[in-house]
Amino acid sequence: MFELRAMIARLFLFLLCTLLSVGGSTAYASEWALPSAPPPTLIERPSVPQNWRTIEGPYVAVHGELGDYATLVRLEAHASQRVRPLAERLGVPIGETIDVFLTPNQASFESMQPGNAPTWADATAYPRAGVVYLRATRARIGGDEPLEQVLDHELVHILVGRAFLPETPPAWLQEGLAQVLARQHGPETLETLSRGHALGGLISLSSLMHGFPNDAARAQLAYAQSADFVAWLSMEYGPEVLPNLLRNVAAGMSQEAAFHAATGHYSKALDRRWRARFDRGVPLSLSWFVKDEVLFAFAGAALLCGGWWRRRRFRQRLKEMEEEERWIDEVLASYVDSSPQGSILDWKEREE
Repeated sequence: MFELRAMIARLFLFLLCTLLSVGGSTAYASEWALPSAPPPTLIERPSVPQNWRTIEGPYVAVHGELGDYATLVRLEAHASQRVRPLAERLGVPIGETIDVFLTPNQASFESMQPGNAPTWADATAYPRAGVVYLRATRARIGGDEPLEQVLDHELVHILVGRAFLPETPPAWLQEGLAQVLARQHGPETLETLSRGHALGGLISLSSLMHGFPNDAARAQLAYAQSADFVAWLSMEYGPEVLPNLLRNVAAGMSQEAAFHAATGHYSKALDRRWRARFDRGVPLSLSWFVKDEVLFAFAGAALLCGGWWRRRRFRQRLKEMEEEERWIDEVLASYVDSSPQGSILDWKEREE
């Protein structure tokens, strides 16, 4: 019976996620389309093209064409406010100034890369050089998130990547952190996880620890799992678990040892605990529910359901009252012929 209820719950959740995805929204589609390209052994700091403008900030210098000047100012102001909190949340140093290039088109995005950037990527980050390449809004192809959110994702890649230099951080850790801290852990993550779980295709944590799959669909699932696992770790073990885990792995500790040092459990036990929520019909950390638009939608649905329930209960109560009155009438009527003193109604009138 429990297994049947769990199956029904998973089916309901899968249908709910399908409904949430209706409408063509791609707000979170870039959560697996914003990777940091593997840095070459040596990368020189790129030169700024002629006729471009630069907005200097305390942590970030944003470069772009004159026509994008207002966007450059906006991105620099955002980065100046976000870099330090992100570094403090991760427990890592900021390092040198980060260069952000806002590329105006596909050709410039590709030509300025020090490596081969994925054609579907909206942005790339190179921690060794401290450089981020963003597509301007008119040149984007991966999603419709605000540029500030995309920039947050890439800034996390820079900060995490610098902490691991000269090595490269585990994919699940850096992508999970980037998505969660850029607030890309949302409804589409829920949809991807629910679909993967319903089809029995979740990837084991031990596999994620060795890298992401090459298949695009499985890679999307790996990104979603990484984000939810990172969010779950923070909710389950507190805000210090992620900086501790990051610091220990960056210092050369094995991922297994780092897991145990930060949580008291090894990866197999953590994977089992994380997956247990799926069997209970709760396949996603609830952090995405705090989004204003989600709260508004659920509040509206709750009001509609509450109103419908109250109307239904009111009609049911009216029906019950009608049945009670009918029963009383029948009982009273049964005394009319049997009572020697007349009907009960006559007796009640005399009493009054």
